[in-house]
Amino acid sequence: MYYPYLRGKQYELLALRELYEKKLIGKHVIPIIEPVRFNSGFVLFLEKTKRFRTYIITNPQVGSFLFDFSNLNDDSLKERLSSSVIGSLVEFGQIIPVSNQQINNVPVWIPAGCSDAAFCFAESELCKDRLETSPDFEAFIVDDSRSLLRLIPENSVKIVFKDCFPKQKKNSLYTNSDDEFFSDEHLFFKKDGFAGFSDASVIGMDYSDSGYAPTAVAIHLVYFSQNMELRVHHFVSEENYERNNIAGMFKSAAEAIPEFVKQNKVMKTSGLIQLLGKIEDGSFPGLGVLKKYSIMHHLELMEAYFAGKQVRV
Repeated sequence: MYYPYLRGKQYELLALRELYEKKLIGKHVIPIIEPVRFNSGFVLFLEKTKRFRTYIITNPQVGSFLFDFSNLNDDSLKERLSSSVIGSLVEFGQIIPVSNQQINNVPVWIPAGCSDAAFCFAESELCKDRLETSPDFEAFIVDDSRSLLRLIPENSVKIVFKDCFPKQKKNSLYTNSDDEFFSDEHLFFKKDGFAGFSDASVIGMDYSDSGYAPTAVAIHLVYFSQNMELRVHHFVSEENYERNNIAGMFKSAAEAIPEFVKQNKVMKTSGLIQLLGKIEDGSFPGLGVLKKYSIMHHLELMEAYFAGKQVRV
C-alpha cells in the first residue's frame, strides 16, 4: 500500500480529486493530506471525495489552515461543514482525521479520537518517550531508523516514510542532474517488515508559501526503469527567457518529453496524456496545472503497479 503525503495546496487537491473521480486511485493508493489553507476549495474536495479513503491532518503545522478555520464567518461554508466541529475536523464520510503533535520539535502524528485507523509519524528517535508512553497506536509511519523501529510493538502496523524527491532551491539547478534515482521502496517494503510506504511524491517535504517568477520551468516525470526502480527525470527550460515568458519556458522544457516517454517505455497515465496533449497543441496550461499533471502521473503509476498492470509499455 502506498500513502503519498501532500500539503493540500490547490493543484494537489485538484490532482487527487480528478484521480478519484476517474477511479484511477483508491484501492492501493491512499493519500495523507496536511491542509495548508481552509477555503471553499478544500471543502469542495471533501464533498467530492468523501466516498474515498483519505487521511486529513487536523492540526497542520504549516500554512494558515487553523487560523482560517477558527475565524470562519462564512455561513454557507459552515452549513456545508455540517459533519465538522469548528476548531477540529471530524470524520467526513471516509476521511479519517489524524493529529500532528510536536515532541522535541519533531512532528509526531497521532490519532484524533478515531478508532478506525491511527497513524504515528515519528521521524527520529527523539520520539522515543512518546512511543514508550503510548504503545497502543494501531499504525506507525516512521523513517527507517532501526533504533526507533525497535520501540514499536511487534503487532503494530508499520509504514516507512522517506522524502524521495531531490528538491532544488531553483529550477535551473535540476540540469546538474536531470535524471535521478527516486525510490525502490515498492520493491522492498514488505521484505523490510513494513505494511506500506509513504513519500512526498514530486513535491518534497520542504514547505514554502511564497511565490516567485521562475527563471526556468521544470517538469518532473517519475517512471519505472528496466530494473523496476522508480526514477525521476527533470525537464528544464533553457534559462534564456524573460521572466514574463513562462509559456516560452514551458515549450523549451517540454519539447523533449514525447521522445523520452517513447524511449523509456513510460506508461501513459491520465496526467501524462494531458501533458502530451498540451505539448502537441502548443498551449501552456499554467505552472499549477503542470504540477497537477506530475502528481497525477506518479500516483496513477503506483496504483497501476500494485494492481499488477503493465507500467512499462
